Amino acid sequence: MRPIFFVADLHLQNQHTPVAGLFVQFLELVAEKGGDLYILGDLFDYWINSRFVRDRYRLVIEKLKEPVQAGGEVGFIYGNRDFLLQKKYLAEFGVKFYGESCSLHLGEQFFYLTHGDNLVEDTHYQLYRRWVWRAWRLLDVIMPGWIKDGGAKKLRQQSRKIAAGKSAREFRLYEDKIQALFERGVDTIICGHFHKPGLKHYRGKHRLLILPAWGGHDQGYGLWEAGELKLLPFP
Repeated sequence: MRPIFFVADLHLQNQHTPVAGLFVQFLELVAEKGGDLYILGDLFDYWINSRFVRDRYRLVIEKLKEPVQAGGEVGFIYGNRDFLLQKKYLAEFGVKFYGESCSLHLGEQFFYLTHGDNLVEDTHYQLYRRWVWRAWRLLDVIMPGWIKDGGAKKLRQQSRKIAAGKSAREFRLYEDKIQALFERGVDTIICGHFHKPGLKHYRGKHRLLILPAWGGHDQGYGLWEAGELKLLPFP
């Protein structure tokens, strides 16, 4: 079985930043190992379907072809920053689009992959996510690119202020939902979003792997290889 890499929360601001350069090196590592890669959301600081944004990241996105050309697969799950990224655009680069989540059977293990914002104990955010995202998807279709770009930047600034004012409870995992996934037969949940990496073990064989955000001291990735799940630093 090929090794499987998991990464999240790169928050790329453009294709010329140090984090973008490290991600290109990471993609080369995945290709060299002949592995599969799952990107669990927030690959970009924000995404709007406009020519400006596509040009801003095109060199990085084109590098996603390398693991595919080496015989692996690249899968994408959207996060709260890049939920507008479209299946048809990713398909051009050989990337599979899974939407909010996907499931994997690896040996006898059942994995559930998601960005993680759907696991937050914050009812106001969950309502926002449900209804406002629908409005943004509609606007993304009908509005000119230059208007969307300006609106996205303002929304990003606003979201930073809102996040700074939230309590720790509003960023807490919704344990009832975690347990519900385990009761459905999930053995391992892998997510990002919380930015504080860790591998939490629950009763029995259940576990939760939270991937690190890039651009800090803890940046890294998850790796499933030879039946073992690891959290590793990069580089």
